[in-house]
Amino acid sequence: MAHRFGSSRAVVTFSSLNEHERPFGKDFLDSREITGVYFVAKWNHWWQPEGCRWGVEAAQRYLAAIRPETLMTYGASMGGFGAALHSRSLMADTVLMLAPQFTIDPAKPPSETRWRTEASRLKFLHDDLAPQVSLSARKILVYDTLTPDRAHAELFARIPGTELFRTPAAGHAIGHFLLQAGLLQNLVLRALDGSLTGQGYRALVRERRALSGNYWHQLGRSAHVRRRGFTLELYRRAAALRPNDAVILLDYGNALLRERDAGQALEVFQRAAELAPQSAAPYRGLCHAYRAMGMLDEAVGAGEQAMRLRPQTTDLQRVLVTALLAAGRLERALEVITRTVELEPGLAQNIQLRDRVLARLAAGEDVAEAP
Repeated sequence: MAHRFGSSRAVVTFSSLNEHERPFGKDFLDSREITGVYFVAKWNHWWQPEGCRWGVEAAQRYLAAIRPETLMTYGASMGGFGAALHSRSLMADTVLMLAPQFTIDPAKPPSETRWRTEASRLKFLHDDLAPQVSLSARKILVYDTLTPDRAHAELFARIPGTELFRTPAAGHAIGHFLLQAGLLQNLVLRALDGSLTGQGYRALVRERRALSGNYWHQLGRSAHVRRRGFTLELYRRAAALRPNDAVILLDYGNALLRERDAGQALEVFQRAAELAPQSAAPYRGLCHAYRAMGMLDEAVGAGEQAMRLRPQTTDLQRVLVTALLAAGRLERALEVITRTVELEPGLAQNIQLRDRVLARLAAGEDVAEAP
């Protein structure tokens, strides 16, 4: 789709993963009266189907008719790949990419696996990216050096005219970081008018990154691996800035459990369950928190709910069995762990749990099920 204004500038955007209805960036571009052409993927196809070529041809005819003085292609993640892939055919002057992929085909460098399920559904008909990228365009690639996006950035860097805007601890969803820090609009406008510099960008990021909950969240994830003692405080800051972000709350709750603050963890997981009631993860956390507080009936209830949402997930089965053991509900525990062993017959942890259940049953410890 397209929306034309009287400006001499135009932006062609490509939608991101799972954004199958909303044109990427349209609200902002409309507010600035910037002509936009919008590609909206109806499924996560990484712009591989032949129909995408027909769409590009239509966009070429449209742009030739309106003749913008400046053209930028723009997208994030899957959309960033699309912005690069079609930059030459659309004769872009600038390509703005937020955490793009060079390819998601796991058989090609950098052997990406984060979207293995999506890749398994694709025929990679138009995945030879390098020859399709405009050599004359300025290519701006914004990414987090602490994520697997770094490997993709290194491949893009081999293409002349590519500038790497390194943004540590922003995460893969780097657009959210930029938006929370009040930097996204500035980035887009400066990229479009040619005034964006790496030095100016880095200064703004250093000045404003503390405003982003995503920033503190990513630091917390890194600290969990490298400097675990700082993790809880970093997650606390992230949750304070993003109190309605279930992903952040889940990491915060698990950090609280590791520090044996089950009461606070319980409140955090309850909020996460309100925000994401169809996700099993908050109920997994609730099961652990209730069990740590000695609220065993509630622990079993949370574990059962997690199982109802993800019945084939063996990790959740083990969490439930542990709660059932604590509550003395051994017949139900045996039922669940038997299924787990069938799904993962070679895992020692499953066998050990089953043996614990059988030993306690043999000792006659089972108690009546709660109503």
